[in-house]
Amino acid sequence: FEAFYSSIKPMTVLRSDIEIQKPGRFPSGKTELPFELPVEALPGMKLVETYHGVYVTITYMLTCTMQRRGFSKSLTSELEFIVEVPSPEALPNEAVDFKINPQSLENVRTSSVGVIPKFNISGKLHKTNCAINQPFTGELTVEASESEISSIELQLVRVETVSYAEGKAREATEILNLQLADGDV
Repeated sequence: FEAFYSSIKPMTVLRSDIEIQKPGRFPSGKTELPFELPVEALPGMKLVETYHGVYVTITYMLTCTMQRRGFSKSLTSELEFIVEVPSPEALPNEAVDFKINPQSLENVRTSSVGVIPKFNISGKLHKTNCAINQPFTGELTVEASESEISSIELQLVRVETVSYAEGKAREATEILNLQLADGDV
C-alpha cells in the first residue's frame, strides 16, 4: 500500500491567479490591498470539502507572492483555507436507536464476554448525518449494571477506508472524546 500511496501525485481542482497590485512602489506606511477571487472548480473537476485524514488529505491553499526587482528574492507566503461544500439536497435525518451490553461489544474475545460484569445501556442518535456546523446530539440511558460505573465517555471515531488493488487500508482516528458522567454513576 505504501508504494501506491506515495506514488499518487496531487491534483489541482481549483486555481485562480490574480494580480492584486500593478508593479511599482508602495507608499510609506501601511498599504491594504483588497482582493476577491472565485472558489470554483476547474472545468471537468469537482470541489470537495477540506479533509485531513491518515491516507487522504484535501487542502486548499492561498499563496501570495510579492516579486521584487533586481536580484532580490521574491517573498511568498501560504495560508490554508477551509472549503465546505453545501449539500445540494437535505441529508436524511434518521434517528437510530442502539443497545450496548457485553454480548454486543466488538473488541472483546468471545471467551472473555462471561467475565465482563453484566450491564445494559440503551440510547439514541438523533441523526446519522450531521452537518459540520451542527451539534451531534443523542441520548444515553444506563438501564442496568452489576458493578459500579465510575465514568461514561462518548467517543467519536472517524474510519477512513482507501481501496487499492491488493485490498483496503482502514484506519480509525479519534475525533472527540466527551466525558458524559464522572463519579458514582
